[in-house]
Amino acid sequence: MEKSAKGKPLSAQFGKRHIQAILMFFCITIEFASRNILNVAIVSMTDPDASSNPDVPTYDWDDTNIILSSFSWGYIILQVLAGQMGISHGYKWVVCAAMGVNSVASCLIPFLASQWGSAGVMGTRVVQGMAQGFFFPIAHLMIGKWAPENERSRMTTFVYIGVGVGGVISGPITGYLSGSSWGWPSVFYVFGAMGLLWCLAWSWAGYDSPATHPTISPSERKYIEESLGQHEDKGSIPTPWKAIFTSIHYWAVVVAFLGSAYGNIFITTETSQYLVNVMNLSVEWNGLVNALPHIAAIVTLPLYGYASDKIIERQWLTRVNARRFFQLYGSYVQAIVLAWMAFLNESQVALAIVLPIIGNAAIGGILYGSDVNLIDLSPRFAGVTHGFSNTLSSAIAMLAPIVVQYTVTDMSDPTQWRIPFLVASLGYAVTSTFFGFFASGDRQWWDAGPKDQSETTDKPAEIIDLENVI
Repeated sequence: MEKSAKGKPLSAQFGKRHIQAILMFFCITIEFASRNILNVAIVSMTDPDASSNPDVPTYDWDDTNIILSSFSWGYIILQVLAGQMGISHGYKWVVCAAMGVNSVASCLIPFLASQWGSAGVMGTRVVQGMAQGFFFPIAHLMIGKWAPENERSRMTTFVYIGVGVGGVISGPITGYLSGSSWGWPSVFYVFGAMGLLWCLAWSWAGYDSPATHPTISPSERKYIEESLGQHEDKGSIPTPWKAIFTSIHYWAVVVAFLGSAYGNIFITTETSQYLVNVMNLSVEWNGLVNALPHIAAIVTLPLYGYASDKIIERQWLTRVNARRFFQLYGSYVQAIVLAWMAFLNESQVALAIVLPIIGNAAIGGILYGSDVNLIDLSPRFAGVTHGFSNTLSSAIAMLAPIVVQYTVTDMSDPTQWRIPFLVASLGYAVTSTFFGFFASGDRQWWDAGPKDQSETTDKPAEIIDLENVI
């Protein structure tokens, strides 16, 4: 193993790649928190008794589920472009601008709600969705450029644990502020300010790649680039769209994304209303209870990342079978949890709180299934492949709040919640089973660029190795 000038293995040295991971962790944390706060705050926005301050405005809206779905309308628009821009022009200033737009939009929600009602909130959430569509493709691209192969699971863990941290901080803070004399508007100002502060830190210390970092050590740069088999002297490489879209292994990831995105949107946007209306939790308790599943994810994600690395390193499972295991484990447990919750009644409050914790403790496994598998297939094009996958899955996920809007006519009736819970459950199980059959853990031939593609013009169509499926 190559060593630094101090004689320690480079893999054990804190370097510039870790600073990039820390910055992206905070990006994902703020992004997910600012996405999630409306799911809790909307209860206070429509409840005159939620705040201790009678001057805090509230609204009589009957389209709350449509408001919650509006984020996804914008989220699906720019993700492919985000990944492509990150490859062709560098992602540093792209993601900085996206966070700036997202944060300013957050600060504007209270004003626009007072001026244009639910339409003003929906318009602002569409803008936030468009801006936040940049973050996950660029996070995947950053990991693909900065994470040596043997550190990929750990860096992915660290960056995406921001989703759990964002969920943990957003729920209690939103519940507390909404019930205080400051009221729900303060929530959007607080998280908007956090995003603007992140922009300052990123503009100072964020970089597009090891090759563009002015103070990275030559040994760390060499370590990263040789591990990935990529160097920056090839220039801009066109995206091999045809090869990507004809790869069954890539479509295995896309299909898995469909089920997990739908289930995730259903859980994050509808759980608050379910707990308040069916289980009769207060706004403050609702915020705290919503944080518990995210805490479970924070605890289990590092364990799964460590286990994933060790399983592959010690060859207990091949890379692809490790990806299959974590995908199926996470999705099947979550599917069972959602199916169980479909049949709870208002007297089973404890189960309604505990079951989502169990589901979230398990669902983090898919990060080491379909999510990180995109980087396995193509580190170079992880941004655009994630962008397309997330775009398509987010379009499907938009249906989750709409399904609730039209199937749950009485929000306090637990029997009417059965259909949306069961649809989400089936989505997790069916799509992950497809991934289990058709996934691959190998870097694909089309990741290497145009020269390699021209040399493989006679390459036969991909053959699925059914013997390696199990």
